[in-house]
Amino acid sequence: MDYTHEDLAANMWVNDAEFYGTPDVDDDGNGIVDDIHGARWTNGDGTVTSGDPMDGQSHGTHCSGTIGAVGNNGIGVAGVNWNVRIMGLKFLDDEGSGYDTDAVSALEYAVEKGAHLTSNSWGSNEFSQALLDAIKAAGEANQLFIAAAGNDYGNNNDDYPMYPAAYPPDNIIAVAASDHNDNMAYFSNYGPTTVDLAAPGVNILSTVPGNGYDGSFSGTSMATPHVSGVAALLLSINPGALYQDVKGWILENVTPLPQWEGLTVTGGRLNASDALLYSNPHFQLDGLPAWPLAIGPGGSVTFDVIYAPIAVGDHEARVRIVSDDMNEAETLVHLSGSCREDVLAVSPLANFVSEGYQFGTLTPACKTYTLTNRGLSSVDWTAGVSATWVAASSTGGSLAPGASVAVDICLTAEAPLLSPGEYEADLVFTNVTSGWQGTQLARVRVLANPGEIRVEDTIPIVDDLDLPFGAVVVGKERTEQITVSNINNDYDLIISQIGLSGSVVIGDAPPDGAAKAAAPYRVPPDAALALGRLNVLVLGTGTDFTMLRYYLSAYPDINRVDAYDAASGVPTVEMLLTYHTVVVMSEYAFLDAVATGNALADYVDAGGSVVEAVGVFAFDGGFGLELGGRFVTEGYEPFLHGDLTYNEYLFLGAHNTQHPIMQGVHNVPGGFMVYVSLRPGAEWVANWYDGTPLVAVWNQNVVGINLYAFDYGDLSGDVVALFHNAIVYVAERPFRTGTLPDLPLVLAPGSTFTFDVSFVPENVGKYTGQVRISSNDKSTPDANVAISGLAVGGEFALTYTGRNPALAGVGDRVEIPVNTLYSRGLVAYQWYRVLPDKMLQLLDEQTDEVLEFDAVDWGDVGDYQCVATDTVAGSALSPVIGLEVVEDLPLSKVLPLCLSVIMAALMGVVLTRRNPLERRSDGLTKYDSR
Repeated sequence: MDYTHEDLAANMWVNDAEFYGTPDVDDDGNGIVDDIHGARWTNGDGTVTSGDPMDGQSHGTHCSGTIGAVGNNGIGVAGVNWNVRIMGLKFLDDEGSGYDTDAVSALEYAVEKGAHLTSNSWGSNEFSQALLDAIKAAGEANQLFIAAAGNDYGNNNDDYPMYPAAYPPDNIIAVAASDHNDNMAYFSNYGPTTVDLAAPGVNILSTVPGNGYDGSFSGTSMATPHVSGVAALLLSINPGALYQDVKGWILENVTPLPQWEGLTVTGGRLNASDALLYSNPHFQLDGLPAWPLAIGPGGSVTFDVIYAPIAVGDHEARVRIVSDDMNEAETLVHLSGSCREDVLAVSPLANFVSEGYQFGTLTPACKTYTLTNRGLSSVDWTAGVSATWVAASSTGGSLAPGASVAVDICLTAEAPLLSPGEYEADLVFTNVTSGWQGTQLARVRVLANPGEIRVEDTIPIVDDLDLPFGAVVVGKERTEQITVSNINNDYDLIISQIGLSGSVVIGDAPPDGAAKAAAPYRVPPDAALALGRLNVLVLGTGTDFTMLRYYLSAYPDINRVDAYDAASGVPTVEMLLTYHTVVVMSEYAFLDAVATGNALADYVDAGGSVVEAVGVFAFDGGFGLELGGRFVTEGYEPFLHGDLTYNEYLFLGAHNTQHPIMQGVHNVPGGFMVYVSLRPGAEWVANWYDGTPLVAVWNQNVVGINLYAFDYGDLSGDVVALFHNAIVYVAERPFRTGTLPDLPLVLAPGSTFTFDVSFVPENVGKYTGQVRISSNDKSTPDANVAISGLAVGGEFALTYTGRNPALAGVGDRVEIPVNTLYSRGLVAYQWYRVLPDKMLQLLDEQTDEVLEFDAVDWGDVGDYQCVATDTVAGSALSPVIGLEVVEDLPLSKVLPLCLSVIMAALMGVVLTRRNPLERRSDGLTKYDSR
C-alpha cells in the first residue's frame, strides 16, 4: 500500500524497533531490514523480498482506504474505522499475481507482529494445504481472516471453490459484493455454505497511490475491506475479544434481504451499526488511548466505562486488558448493571420529520405522541422542545395509573420563515417522579422557493407546448421562436438546461381517402428515411478502427465509413467537409493536437457535426491523447476534460430513455473512461453507473461519448448502436436552435428570454422532436415543447399537361383538369376567367380540380386559371389555359388532338373520349382526365 498517502499515513502500523532504529539494519532481528510498515514477499518461494510494502498497482491502497482512511480530517475520504493501525503485507507483485508460499510467509508475519485480523482481497481456484494450515494457525492466535469470495460472474463457491475464502477454518469470513440496490453485483461469486455475507463492492471511492482517490473500483476485493473495517471497529470497543465473538457480532447482525437468501450463509448484507450496537449493547468504552500504549514506571491511564442499556434486564460484560506484564498478561474487569422499564411510556418511538418550501406549507405540520402511565401510582410528566420553530400542545401534567395523554408536537409560524436548510430540535419527555427522560427529534427541511415557468411559441394554438412547423422544402428552413417567462412575482427561475432532439418518422404516409383529410398535413408516399445517405469519417490516432467501421457500415442509413490517422497527419477542413459526421477518438498521441482541434472547430462552424470519444477529452498525462486547439479552448465539447481511468465493471447508469441517442441502447459495458464533468449548459443524455457522465450533447452538433471503443477495446453490448445513434443524431439535425444564453440562466420575477428554433430538413420525410427546458419550477421541472415538421421535395404547385389552348366543338361537354403537386394539407380550388385586361372573374360553381363545361358555346371562348389554397403550404396558381370553340372538328384537327392525347398519357395524364370514336348528336367530342 502507499503508506505515505495523505489520508492513510496517520493510520499506518509502525514497527517501533525499525522506525527508531538504524536505517539499513534489521533492528528487531526478524531477518527483514527496515520493515517499518510491513514487508514484501514476491520471490515466489516464501523468502522476504524487502521491508518495503509500497503499492505498485493501486489495489492494496484502495482496500486500505476503505478499512481506515483517516476520518474527520477534511481530506479525501473516510474509512470504516477512522482510527486504526494498518500493516502492509505485500505478496502480490505489481501485476497482481503471487504465490501461496509467499502468502503463507506474509500471514505468519502478521501473527508474529500481533495483528488482530487480516483483510484478504485476493484468491485462486488452486487448493494449498500450506495456506490452509497457516490460516488455522492464525485462528489459534485469535486472528480473523476476512477474504473476498471472488469475481467469477456468479460462480457458486460451494461447487467450484475460490480459495482462501472457501477454506473451512471458522476464523474465516467470506465476503460477496452487493451493488447500490443491495442486489448481488453481476460479477460476484456466492455460496450458500461457503460465503458468509455481502458488503458494498461496486464503484467504491477510496484512496489510490500518489495522494489520489478513485471511485471506479469494483469487486469482492472492495467488499472485503468494508467487513474488515467493521471488525476493527468491534475490536476497538471490545479490546481482546475472541475472533469467534467478532465474527458472530458481524454475521448475526446483517440486514436480511430476500435477494440474498440462499446465496450466502446469513442471507444478508453487512450492517455496521447493528454489529456495533449488539456487540456490547449496554456497556461502552470511552476515552480509550491509542494502542499499543506504553505506561512508564508509576504511570497510569484512565478511560470511562459507560452503562447505557438499550433493553430492560440485568446486564453483564467484561473489559479485557492485555499487556506485557510477566505475572498477569491478561486482566479481566467484570461489569454489571440492571435496567428497569420506566412506568411512563411514550409512543411512537419515532422522530417528527417535516418538509416544504420557504414561506409555504410544511408537511406534516404536527405529530402526535401518546404518554401512558403503566404504574400503580400517579406520575408527573413534562414535555419540552429545544427550538422556537416547534412547540408542544401541552408542557406537562399528572397521569393517574393506567391513564394516557396525547401531546401534539407542531411547527410554529416561525418554521416557514426559516432560511432554506435543514434544522433539528430535541423533543424531551420526562417522568418528573422517577427522573427518566425519553428523547425524540424534530427535523424540518426548508426548501428554497423556485420561480414559475411559462413557455410560449410563435405559432399560437391551444397547447403552447406544441410547435408544428408545417411543410418545408428540403434544403430550405423555417424559423420560429420560443419564449420562456418567469411568471412568479417573488422568486427567481433558474434555467439549468435546454435540450433539443429530433428524428424522422419512417413509413408514416397515410393512405388516400378519409385519413388524409383528418391529418394536419399529408406525408408524401416517399417520406421514408433515405438509405445509404451518410458519409462518416473516423478520425483516430494509430489505428484504422477496422471493426468499428465494419459494424457501422452495416447500418442501411450509412453510405460509407472511412478512416484518417491523426497520429501521422492533420486533416484539412476541405477534406472533413466531404463527410456528414466525424468521429474523433485517440489511442496514441496526435501529430498536432492543436491543429487538429482548429480544423474540427472550422468544420463545425461550416455546418459539420462531431462525435468524440475516449481519450480526446483525457488530460494529457504525457500521452498526447488530449485534443487541443479551438475545439477545446472555445468550448465546442459537452465535457470538461478529466483523468483517464479503467474500470471493467462499469456499466450503464441513469439515462434519458426517450433521447434518440439512447434508442435501443440498454447494455453498455465498461472499460477505459475519463472522469469528465458536464460543461455548463450541455445537454445530459446518460451516465455511467457511478454517476460519471457517459453521453452528452453540445449545441446539437457535437456528441461526447465517454467510452473506449477501439478494435481491441469493447464493442460488445449496444456500444456500436450507441455510436450509430449519435452519428445519425448530429448528422440529421432536422431541428436546430439559435444562439442560447449561458446556462444556468437566472430569470428574475417577470423576466423573459427568447430563442430561435429552426426546421432545416435535408431529406424528405416527417420529423418529430422535442425542446426540453429544465428549471427549478417545482411543478414543471421539465417543460417539453413538441416540435414537428414535414420535409417535401418541392414547392406546392399546380400544373397543366393537356393541349393549350384546349379545343372543343360547340355544345360539347368539356373538362379541363389541373395537377396538384406537393400538397401538404387540405386543398381548396377556385377557377377564374382571365379577362382581356388581365383581371380575374370569379367562376362561382368551379371549385374543383377540373374546370367543367356541360355544353360549350362561343361565349366560353377565352383564358382560364385555377387558384389552389393549401391549409399548410399556402396558395398556388395554374398556368393560364385557353379554350377555343369551333363549329365542328375537321379531320385535320382530330389527328393532332389524338397525338396530344397520346403524349399526355405518356406524361401520366390520360385523356379519353367518353365513347371513343363516337360523335355526339350535336357533333362535338368530349374528353376528360382520369
